[in-house]
Amino acid sequence: AKLAELRGQGEGPVIQIAEGPVLAYKAGSKKQPAVAPEDPRVPQLRAKLGVSDNPDDTRYDAKVAEAVRKFQQSAELKPTGVLDDRTVKAINSPKRDKQIDTVIVNMERWRWLPRQLGAASLGNAYVILN
Repeated sequence: AKLAELRGQGEGPVIQIAEGPVLAYKAGSKKQPAVAPEDPRVPQLRAKLGVSDNPDDTRYDAKVAEAVRKFQQSAELKPTGVLDDRTVKAINSPKRDKQIDTVIVNMERWRWLPRQLGAASLGNAYVILN
């Protein structure tokens, strides 16, 4: 159950971001206002990346761009804050991080342990997991 939760397959539907045009937020300056493109995928992106402000807003604003930048950095992509095809594929792919790998390794170790720990024939063996 913990492994499914870490992979994003736990309770609730799995959010898949559809492919589409490249989205880029451009900060405003004294001469030009900020450019925040609108796209129907942005509410799903907000939910997937944990941006709780204005969950139904379709504008790709500074907060969403920053969340995308942080995701790109964690996924070892170039942290631009631009939602492109590579970023969408990385967002939709199952997570493979250290915590998931640790759970998988511990599940494999657990598989090889005797089923009856503490049995007299084992001399009251026990397992300590740090």
